[in-house]
Amino acid sequence: MAEVLGKQPCPQGPRLAIVTNAGGPGVLATDALIAEGGTLATLSPETLETLNQLLPPHWSRSNPVDMLGDASAERYGQVVGQVSGDTNNDGVLVILAPLAMTDPTQTAEQLKT
Repeated sequence: MAEVLGKQPCPQGPRLAIVTNAGGPGVLATDALIAEGGTLATLSPETLETLNQLLPPHWSRSNPVDMLGDASAERYGQVVGQVSGDTNNDGVLVILAPLAMTDPTQTAEQLKT
């Protein structure tokens, strides 16, 4: 993963959006971000409204965006597309926790476009 991340373009600023299917990794990423001087992006009201339509009622409703453990590959694609289009962030960190319901290969396929 370090090699893959090392080949990505650097964010243009400190505001990061985090998208995950598990709360714990999202919290760990948030703590590491803040410890290194970054900040959590504040998602726009428009993005939050769209996410309310795409996600189950019990999603986190904030950044980090916890899509919950049953997040499908399609849900990942839709949510990452919306969050990455929000001009209130400088970059997006996507975390996929390996759960029984996840399909890492299909999720990667959704995110590569």
